[in-house]
Amino acid sequence: MAFNLPRYCLVFDRAVKVVPTEEGGARVLVYNEIRDAFEDPHPSLARYVFFPNDEAELVSEAEFNAYVEELRARAAAKRGAAAGSKGEP
Repeated sequence: MAFNLPRYCLVFDRAVKVVPTEEGGARVLVYNEIRDAFEDPHPSLARYVFFPNDEAELVSEAEFNAYVEELRARAAAKRGAAAGSKGEP
């Protein structure tokens, strides 16, 4: 089964992408807003990207990037709110 890569998906409101590897394979990465990094997902999440289902929405790279920026903004707002509640400037 061949896939056009990279592939960008929103799965359960998480940003997930499939990128080609140097060896000719594919790697699934999920955005972790706490660490602001793409990481290996739990195997159960990765399967949603490869098989048609109602939980994975294929999106364009631009839509994907915009969603990641939205997640970053939400995480920054949460950090700001948490810092404010601790009395930090």
